[in-house]
Amino acid sequence: MKKFNVGVIGYGWVAGAHIDSINGTSQGQVTAVYSSRKLDSAELSAKHGGEIQC
Repeated sequence: MKKFNVGVIGYGWVAGAHIDSINGTSQGQVTAVYSSRKLDSAELSAKHGGEIQC
């Protein structure tokens, strides 16, 4: 089955749970996060797994 690349808009209090839930499925992987705050791609990738671009 195809794995979908998913982008998340906003990195507020619940975004981490959403990212972990999406990454925990066989059908999706979060590959991008957009936020008005400055985020570190390496830190998010290490925290949630995969390769996340900010």
